[in-house]
Amino acid sequence: MQPSKNKSLEGIEIAVIIPCFNDVDRLNLCLDALSKQTLNSQKFTVIVVDNGSDIYPTVATDLYPNVHLLSESKPGSYNARNKGIASIESEFYAFTDADCIPEKTWLEESLNAVKKSRN
Repeated sequence: MQPSKNKSLEGIEIAVIIPCFNDVDRLNLCLDALSKQTLNSQKFTVIVVDNGSDIYPTVATDLYPNVHLLSESKPGSYNARNKGIASIESEFYAFTDADCIPEKTWLEESLNAVKKSRN
């Protein structure tokens, strides 16, 4: 399953990969924090990979326009992360977990640091 074709991925610089297993409430908090990033939302996309949850997290992911939801049946967050990576080509990848609340400058500062280190 690839990210939805109706959500534009043009201009994406960072793909944020989030494995999720039975944690829709905290996933929603994580996605809310990502929606408030200082980096322009046109420069990143979020790939949530459900890893066999009892309740599929569409309730959380449907609320955010740059979030794509995939499924991975093989147990383990590493399998979910690998599924996310395989689903999209991006110059950079960032990883977090459903129970994390990223700081609002996380993506912008990370992207700036990587770009600065290349110069």
